[in-house]
Amino acid sequence: MFIFYVLAAVLIGILIIVHEVGHFVAARACRVTVERFSIGFGKKLLSIKRGATEYVLSLIPLGGYVKMAGTEVSEHPTGESHGPGTFPGKPVGLRSLIVAAGPVANLVWAFLVYIGIIWIGGVPMFGDDPVVGFVDEGSPAAAAGVRVLDRVLSVEGAPVETWSDLRAGIASGTAEDGISLVVERQAEDEPVELLVNASPDSATGDVTIGVAAYIPPLIGNVMRGSPADLAGIREVTESPRSAAVPSGRGTSSRRSCPAVRTRSCRSSGSAKARPTRPTWLLRRRRRLLTPLRS
Repeated sequence: MFIFYVLAAVLIGILIIVHEVGHFVAARACRVTVERFSIGFGKKLLSIKRGATEYVLSLIPLGGYVKMAGTEVSEHPTGESHGPGTFPGKPVGLRSLIVAAGPVANLVWAFLVYIGIIWIGGVPMFGDDPVVGFVDEGSPAAAAGVRVLDRVLSVEGAPVETWSDLRAGIASGTAEDGISLVVERQAEDEPVELLVNASPDSATGDVTIGVAAYIPPLIGNVMRGSPADLAGIREVTESPRSAAVPSGRGTSSRRSCPAVRTRSCRSSGSAKARPTRPTWLLRRRRRLLTPLRS
């Protein structure tokens, strides 16, 4: 638990630094004298004077500020506090720009971090296998015979490896002529070929067939000492393909002892062993989340 507090403090410190850098850069660009640029508060650990600006690093990195000329609170303001190099001496538009630069810097930083994550390793995504987890009633997919847990092998003859490939294939398909799908189905020896008569969405123009990805209901990590840990929930010990089967509309198929092991499942080999109440509540409330619609 302590590591989470440390990580939170580090992340907050980074956000503060980016925020204050935004104010600092905007103030310098507007030719406002910056007397002090401080990261953190409390006892000074490091202080460097460069030009008219003092750069300070303090003990507790959970705060910071940019001290600009003319921002001192005084009962008897002088003419120097409203000079050309002071914050109050600038027009309202420039002052507004300096004030808004901090939040804007945070937004730009978040955007750059997100782009960096995608560029380096892509976006982690649960349920990116091309396995159908949900079929809308009355949708083109339902009319064509697509079923829950069908694994799509190809779209319009193009091999499919991920759900992203499936979405791209459907989006590039010709709705008027139908979209050809080849699926691998449980209890079927040979792949099944289906023709889906899709139609473009009237609002967006995108071609969709009314299916969503299968997201395995698996536990990847259990925090030590948490209610889940005390209830006996443990990390997944089996592959997603052998995990509990999600329920469709009006149908359900599930193993007697799910891939997420509990004390009751470990202590008894019988499927009739009643789990503890917290685990039973968690299993009852478990739902298949299907945000990846196509």
